[in-house]
Amino acid sequence: DRIDLQTSKQQVAIAVRIDGVRYDRSNEIEPEQAIEVIDYLKEAANLDTEDRRKRQHGTLGIERTYGDKNEKRARHWLEITTAGSKRGLQLSIEIDRGELANIPLEKLGLLDNQAKQLEQVLNTPGGVVVTAGPAKQGLTTLTYALMQRHDPYTSSVMTLEDEIAFEAEGVKHYQ
Repeated sequence: DRIDLQTSKQQVAIAVRIDGVRYDRSNEIEPEQAIEVIDYLKEAANLDTEDRRKRQHGTLGIERTYGDKNEKRARHWLEITTAGSKRGLQLSIEIDRGELANIPLEKLGLLDNQAKQLEQVLNTPGGVVVTAGPAKQGLTTLTYALMQRHDPYTSSVMTLEDEIAFEAEGVKHYQ
């Protein structure tokens, strides 16, 4: 669901996150190749390839055909973020980020005792549920999975977020 690439003149660091689990894939490509990949994706997402320092954000739609006769199609949205410094360039790709708001709580891979504790909290009327954690560790996915369990029209559902990830219907979002 996420690919992070950082490159300098000497090395490349790549991390791939699949279902929230991070896998390091460093040194699989040379720094020159990594820069070419970053430039290619920036151009495809209509970002400025000449500006290597400024943080830039764009989206890119991709389509893939598969099957015996290429009869099936899969469409995905990539959210591209790039930035640079004197040390090098970095690229972050989030795949189908909008889908993170639609993952049910039961599909998050919680341990049994974690799921039981959350069920107790969610089944208790009134109160406040606070989710907190380090960046890029699934906090947004958890928060939106929890929101799916409440009817925003019969109970008051509000979020206070650093950055509003998704607009959920019937939910008051505050930045």
